[in-house]
Amino acid sequence: MTSETITLRITGPGRHKITTDVSPISTVGDLKQYIAQETSHPAMYLKLIARGKKIEENDDSATLTSVGLEHRTSIMCMHNERYVQDQKGVQAIQEIVKKIENLEAQKDDMQPIEVHELVTQICCRLDGVETNGSDALRQFRKQAIARAEALDTQQTDKE
Repeated sequence: MTSETITLRITGPGRHKITTDVSPISTVGDLKQYIAQETSHPAMYLKLIARGKKIEENDDSATLTSVGLEHRTSIMCMHNERYVQDQKGVQAIQEIVKKIENLEAQKDDMQPIEVHELVTQICCRLDGVETNGSDALRQFRKQAIARAEALDTQQTDKE
């Protein structure tokens, strides 16, 4: 830790334990994005609890210090109510994202046409995930499609 950072200890969801040094002027949204990267749980579905109080979902633009987070604060991270409503769709998309991750790892050993075919199959599966009108789930699906399509674009650029 430097004088310009604070150390936060984050637990959950899925038994994740993360310790990180962050700037105290970082936002709650930045912290959720970091947790999302480390845990593969979408930021839009995370609820943070620190010092016995819930950090409100509309506080994403607030700085960490303005919501009371200090050096060595422990944070519990949980799924929010939106996740409960969208759980089936989130889990389906997360399974497909695992296939995208596998393809990212193997794409260099494949022909561009093979990558294109697999990306097309992945996008079709993502398109088949029902969002039931949930904007958050629709956004998560859109991010996964963009990640898959980026693989196809990378392969096309190599040709």
